[in-house]
Amino acid sequence: FLLFCVQPMVGKMILPLLGGAPAVWNTCLLFFQAVLLLGYLYAYLSSRWLPVRVQVLIQGILIALAVWVQPIRIEPTLAAVSSASPITSVLLLLLWGVGLPFLVLSTMSPLLQRWFHASRHAESGDPYFLYSASNLGSLIALLGYPFLIEPFLRLSSQSHLWRLGYAVLGGLVLACLFLFYKQEETQEAFQQESGPVANPIQWKTRLHWVLLSLVPSGLLLAVTNYLTRDLSPIPLLWVVPLALYIGSFAIVFARTPLFSHETMLRWQPFFLLPPLALYFLPGKNSLWLELPIQLVAFFVHTMVCHGELVRHRPHPQRLTDFYLWIAVGGVLGGAFVTLLAPVVFTTVLEFFLLYLAVMALRPPMPRHKPLRFMQWVYIFAGMITLLVAGMATRDMVIIITVSTIAVVGGVALLGWILLRRGSQPWHVAGSAAVLMGLLLLVFSPRILFQDRSFFGPVRVMHNELRQLRILMHGVTIHGAQSEDSVIAREPLTYFHPTGPFGTIYSMIPAPPGRRSVGIVGLGTGSLVMYGQEGDHFTFYEIDPLIARIAQEEALFTYLTLARCQWRIVLGDARLSLSREDEPRFDWLVLDAFSSDSIPSHLLTREAMQVYKDKVKPGGGVAFHITNYYLDLRPVLAALITDVGWVGYVRSDLRRVESPERYISSSTWVVAAASLDLLVKVANDPGWVPLDRLPSIPVWTDDYSNLARVIEWPWSR
Repeated sequence: FLLFCVQPMVGKMILPLLGGAPAVWNTCLLFFQAVLLLGYLYAYLSSRWLPVRVQVLIQGILIALAVWVQPIRIEPTLAAVSSASPITSVLLLLLWGVGLPFLVLSTMSPLLQRWFHASRHAESGDPYFLYSASNLGSLIALLGYPFLIEPFLRLSSQSHLWRLGYAVLGGLVLACLFLFYKQEETQEAFQQESGPVANPIQWKTRLHWVLLSLVPSGLLLAVTNYLTRDLSPIPLLWVVPLALYIGSFAIVFARTPLFSHETMLRWQPFFLLPPLALYFLPGKNSLWLELPIQLVAFFVHTMVCHGELVRHRPHPQRLTDFYLWIAVGGVLGGAFVTLLAPVVFTTVLEFFLLYLAVMALRPPMPRHKPLRFMQWVYIFAGMITLLVAGMATRDMVIIITVSTIAVVGGVALLGWILLRRGSQPWHVAGSAAVLMGLLLLVFSPRILFQDRSFFGPVRVMHNELRQLRILMHGVTIHGAQSEDSVIAREPLTYFHPTGPFGTIYSMIPAPPGRRSVGIVGLGTGSLVMYGQEGDHFTFYEIDPLIARIAQEEALFTYLTLARCQWRIVLGDARLSLSREDEPRFDWLVLDAFSSDSIPSHLLTREAMQVYKDKVKPGGGVAFHITNYYLDLRPVLAALITDVGWVGYVRSDLRRVESPERYISSSTWVVAAASLDLLVKVANDPGWVPLDRLPSIPVWTDDYSNLARVIEWPWSR
């Protein structure tokens, strides 16, 4: 419970320091996997080479040291040690803040199971059920954190309570060690078992363990990255995939598993193509449709791999070897997604490769005839496909029809291979690879540029129908520019002059030619088109890749065509703003998006104070809060009221006026020190006062709760 309760807690502590990107959480997971590996390595070596008395003594000393360095805390100054390498900064912060306590916790499970096996308990012959209990505690922590801990406790309180729980656990473990130490017969048996093993484990078996652990570990990070980047960066989505991952361990290692391994193997192929095909569908998919499909598919495939681990587990005498190689696979899977994939791949190719690898690792199944039920499934799927094909009268419907045929036909093919001819897993994986290749050919848009950084993959696509170049981060639009020279200078999407931002810019008190504007988030750089000669725009951009794209004339020319002066400051906006001379700006614009919303560390009391200090008297702050799934208006209402300002909000539902003018609906909030500065929006019926809700407290660096502002389907 403590091992997995500390992970989201520390992740929230680090996010404000490094921009709130989804990759921050993946790097945290990689760190925890690596430390877990070190803990298992220590358990393996100590159980093989150290006498039991020495093991008990060392474990007691480690527990005491870990309690002494509590409570858990993160040192912000370490984040600046390597600002050019966010991964290095995350690892340094974690190593200093939670390294020793987490390492000690990671050694306890394998050592206690090993010592339990050497005890005189009636169940000591098969201690693997304790691994199920351990993962059950982890599952309770992961599911309890977003619903019972995060909404009610600040991070400082969480840290102190965690320290108390750690002390209680340390006392319980020391009591167990004392009782074990008193059993002389057990000690003798333990010493005898510590000698050479009669049947050593082959390296082929170890490699199999590593692969069966590597693939679901990598898939965990790939699915988490996909959900938090392409849908919405809700911390709850960090916890749920990890809870399913841990829950699968708890199920497969139980004495009586909730789902049999044979059942998971039977249904696995039918959960391969749907989550992959959703990636290619045009437009932005619904979170409430995609989330269950992705999570259920991930759970089924993880259950198969972990079920295979249980099938191939060794004698308890080699228990620590088994856990060590599982940890090796976990670290390699995390390193593949977090470190290697962003360097080797320009797209999220690892998402597809890991799904195919899962199918390749499944065991061969005996040949048998298909079930009557599955025959009816194929017939029904064929009827649905024909029905949709008959309705294909428009281009979009044709695209959806092709995807439906590919997915339904692919599922049927994989099911037929498994149920009738299903012998070798490579047949299934190969068939899936061919079908994914067909989907790539059908749905690949014309891409002018694509690459990825620590903050995710970025594409510049060409829309031939509208003659537009569109900047995409995942499936979220971050700006567009027309190729028509007549309107090439016109800001599009959320920043069109006829939208809310046009009203906001007209309220700047300084005259044209003397305006100083700070903008958090660069995108395509289209906002410079509002500037006149003599104006000065400062962009704060955390992703060097975005800065490179915006300045590349072959992709976007806003910055090249700008009449005003502009500069780009790389790094986290909040940290960069805090270093600026104060006050500096006539108006400050927050358009920083991680996936589909502003990172939460930019919506805290501490951040709001930074904005207030950097705005000149008579100026204000504008927040772009367009979001599909989060209603951030009450959060901003609490912040604005807290600093004694007033605020207005406008949700623009404007549709596209013409094919060339790519105008997107948007929601903006403006805030200033007095109502006199917001006269223009106060007299506009489209803008409404931003009223605070008592149920939403002020967010701080020590407290935030995105789950409270989710727009659930039943609340709309």
